[in-house]
Amino acid sequence: MYHKGLASIYLVASGIFSLCLQGMYTGFWWGVLTLLLGIGPLAIGCAGLYEFIKEKKANRYAHDAS
Repeated sequence: MYHKGLASIYLVASGIFSLCLQGMYTGFWWGVLTLLLGIGPLAIGCAGLYEFIKEKKANRYAHDAS
């Protein structure tokens, strides 16, 4: 279960890094490429973190109820 959270954190970090690279380089096509490379992992990572937190809360409530 924790590997899903770590993978999501890695994707968020790589997405932020790619978006930061976009500001360092000029050129339209390079900007489009880094934007796509940044937004994809960032969105997937945020969705993964959301699912990880939701699953962790559900497990905690199920454990407390038993």
